[in-house]
This record gives sequence, structure tokens and C-alpha cells, in this order.
Amino acid sequence: MAGALSIRLAPPAQGARELICKTDEATVSRVIAPGRYAGMVERLQVMEKAGFSVPMLFHLYHDRDGVYPYQFSPQDPADQILRFLSLRFAKTLFPDNFVDARETRISRPGGGLVSAMYSGYVPDETGVIARRSLFMSRYYDAEGEDERRRIQRRFDLEERRSCPDLARAINAMELSGLVIPHPEANYHLSGGDVVFFEVLGIRLRRAFAMANELARDPEESFALLSMIHAVMLRHYSRANPAYFSFFKEYRGIGLDEIYSSVLWLLADMASFYPRNWAYPGARLFEEDIHASFHEVFQRAAYAREGLTSPWKADMPVAIDPSLV
Repeated sequence: MAGALSIRLAPPAQGARELICKTDEATVSRVIAPGRYAGMVERLQVMEKAGFSVPMLFHLYHDRDGVYPYQFSPQDPADQILRFLSLRFAKTLFPDNFVDARETRISRPGGGLVSAMYSGYVPDETGVIARRSLFMSRYYDAEGEDERRRIQRRFDLEERRSCPDLARAINAMELSGLVIPHPEANYHLSGGDVVFFEVLGIRLRRAFAMANELARDPEESFALLSMIHAVMLRHYSRANPAYFSFFKEYRGIGLDEIYSSVLWLLADMASFYPRNWAYPGARLFEEDIHASFHEVFQRAAYAREGLTSPWKADMPVAIDPSLV
């Protein structure tokens, strides 16, 4: 797992590109210049300092019912980090149904955030790009929200009719805790497989259950799920300094220590709930964020002080520490 996958503090890669499409959120191109990015697809997002026009927030659903999300602004590096990690996690559950994301670069020229994700190329074998472009043109030219909703419903219905496997794939993702933004406009049919390009949220309890019961390599799934949870807790601790300042023993705990503590907890739960056995619920994901915060950070603090000796694994994706 480790090695090639990374999230870096760096501007987009240099080189010539061939435009694939533009959406209301990103510019998608194929890198054609020589070098290690040649042949890969770049998904470039530029969030202006003044604000982000499309409200595509990343959500982690943390409680037992999955209705109280912890959300991340698109202008926060954590948003792009979690999108990348969630794509990698989704691919461990459905290896044929998600793009192969390899690297994300994040920078802040002039104060605004720019992200560039590099992934494998997925050919458009059914002309969905052209249909999506026509839909977007009609959607934004329409007058009034009622007309826009009518256009979107028609587009979604036509896509599901043209690709019978799409509805089944969407249902499988939802049952697995993966939130796909407007899936009818966010997929290709390639080699007979429905391939999605983005995950915009994870229901942590469902995702853990799926990884524990059905993943081909549960260790890889748990490692990525642990990173996702660790980034959330790290983000929470920085976003709430007044709350965090009460607990001096938690200061100075890095992302790697949080990650190891979450992974340790997940491994404990996985051994308690054997694979292919009815999953009644896991304590870590049934409690609110504060209880989870204390559980994980206490273990991390003990490990830092040498009071316990939990095993420590390398994170499956290298993250520039300045981003979290």
C-alpha cells in the first residue's frame, strides 16, 4: 500500500495537457507530457479566496444513525485529503468500480486553495461526457429551480435507462456507506464496469461493517478508514482550540499517533466481530465525536509516553504534515 500514494503540499504538475471536460467544480485533463504523470488524468479544482460557488461539502457521518455529519469546507485542505482517502478506501471495497487515485497536490497561491488529483485514465466508452455536457448546458440555461429539477430528473432517468448496471452500483455504494455526488453525472461505463470518480462522504459505521465482513483485504480497508478517522479527529482538535486546551496530555500528538490508535481500536473491534457474522454495532462509531476523541487521544497519549506498547503501522498514504 505504501510508497506511490501521496498527498503533497505542491502546485499542479508541470506539462502539456489535453482537455477532457469542464464541470461546475473542476477542470479534467489528461497529462500528455513526458514524465511520471504522462497518461494520467488531472482533476484540477481552484477555490477562489472570495468563496466557493458550488456547495459540495465533504461529510463524515459519525453517529449511530448516520444523520449528524461532520463537514469540511472545500477551501479546507482536509476536504481534499478526505476525498482522496475515501476514493482509496472505496477502491478496496469495489476495486473495479472506482478510479485509481494516485496523488493529490494542494497549494494556496494568492490565498485561495488549488488542488490537483492525479489518477488512472478511464475511457468514456458510451459517450457520457457529451451527454453530461449537454445536460449542464440545459441545466444552467433553464429559468427557475423547478425547471432545473425537471431537467435533472430527466437526465438521471435517461442515464439509468442507458446503463442498467448504474442503479445496482449506486445501491451497493449506499449500503456500504459511500456517498457518491450525483452518480448519474459522475461515472463512466468502461470494460463493462461502472466506474465512479468521486466520493463525497462516508458513513463510518456502515463502512467499517462492510470492510470487516466483505473486503478482500480488510487490513488495507481498516488502514484507510483509520486515516480518514484520524484526519477528522486531528481537524477537530485544531478547529476547536478552546475545547482542546483543557487536555494538556493530548498536546503534541501527531497524525501518525492518532492513526495508530484508531487502527488499534478497529483491529480490536474486528477481532471481536468475526467476518460474515451479523454486525450488531461498534462502540467507536456509536458514540458522539467527543467520546471518540477521548478514546483515541487517550491511547495516543499513553503510547507517546511509553505507557503502552501498541503495534504501529505505516500510514498507507503519505501526507505532508503541514496540511493536517
